[in-house]
Amino acid sequence: MINSPVAVRYADALYFEALSSGNIDAVTSDLAQLKELLLNNDDFATFVSSLALSASDRIAVINALAKKGAGLNRLTQGLLVVLANNRRLNQLEAVVEVVERRIMEANGELEVRVEYAVSITDAIRKSLLSTLEKLTGRKIVLKEFVNESLLGGMKVFVDSMLYDLSLRGKFDRLKMELSK
Repeated sequence: MINSPVAVRYADALYFEALSSGNIDAVTSDLAQLKELLLNNDDFATFVSSLALSASDRIAVINALAKKGAGLNRLTQGLLVVLANNRRLNQLEAVVEVVERRIMEANGELEVRVEYAVSITDAIRKSLLSTLEKLTGRKIVLKEFVNESLLGGMKVFVDSMLYDLSLRGKFDRLKMELSK
């Protein structure tokens, strides 16, 4: 989770404009496409993070990308141009995350990050989802990761809270108690 006040301002502007103009689905699709590019295309990630290009060169690349079949909504393309003009294109990933969070909140969803020591079965996943939904009163979207250093159990990150149910966490707490 990236917390950047700058990204929040741009993201909120995009989100509320997309919502009020009825373009939220198109913008959501565009942002998913951009996120995929950021994660899987090193050239695009370098382009976004580099400050070496001038604003006009960056805008030319963005316009070419939009024309070349990326099919970006005018709001998304406008965001990219504004970010490029203001030399803030490196905030794109954070902007995408904030907009995703806004959309999830509007849909009554909550993203929960879970780290497991080993992959879990579908039955355990369903049970975990059910428990988390009862506790939070919201629909849960799981972001799952395997972290073998946990040794056993899991860590659950809900909003800013960490629930450490791992064997590693228990050992660390026991070590602290014994060292007192």
